[in-house]
Amino acid sequence: MTKKNDSFITDITNGEELEEIRKIANMLNPDEKVLLVARQSRFKPGGSRLTPNTIYATDRRLILRDPSMLGLKEEVVDIPYNLIANAHLEKGVFSSSVIFTAPGLFNANIGNRIPGIKRLGGGEHGENGEIDAIPKIKGDNLIEIIRNGIMQIRSNPSVGYNKTVNRNANTPGIGGEKSTVLEELEKLADLKQKGVISEDEFIKMKTKILKND
Repeated sequence: MTKKNDSFITDITNGEELEEIRKIANMLNPDEKVLLVARQSRFKPGGSRLTPNTIYATDRRLILRDPSMLGLKEEVVDIPYNLIANAHLEKGVFSSSVIFTAPGLFNANIGNRIPGIKRLGGGEHGENGEIDAIPKIKGDNLIEIIRNGIMQIRSNPSVGYNKTVNRNANTPGIGGEKSTVLEELEKLADLKQKGVISEDEFIKMKTKILKND
């Protein structure tokens, strides 16, 4: 049964995973539900031995928490499902990777480095990302949550969460001045996904927004 646990909503009962959720509880909306928690492997390909990243999947977005310096510092990024055009799972021998396309995610405002996400060079506009070192037992559930989230947001855009945060926990508010530009890029990406504008129009309008920044 779904119930509110401390200051968040989830069906998860594992004690360690609940403790991980508490670390990002202040980011969650009052009615947002955490569906899955996965820690990137310490030893499998793509993992960090000392400070593994944690991946949270809610009913609205992905949240990635990247601790560093043995937990003394951290960065957190969230990706609403309405920014993700498509996603698929690649299974390795020991772990899985989520490969996704999110138009406008990698741009001059955020930079090339996003905590927990590897930028892939295969996309024409550099908009493909990879979240790797996901435990195989979590991979199938994670990709299903992402795909369901994309479908639900497209069928009912009003429930979307239109904010992407990339921050250092020791310097609150970083990136806040860029929120307006980022919102414009998100809206532009949504129009492209819905077929309202063409690829060429998207590129021209995106370039204009970034130049005006």
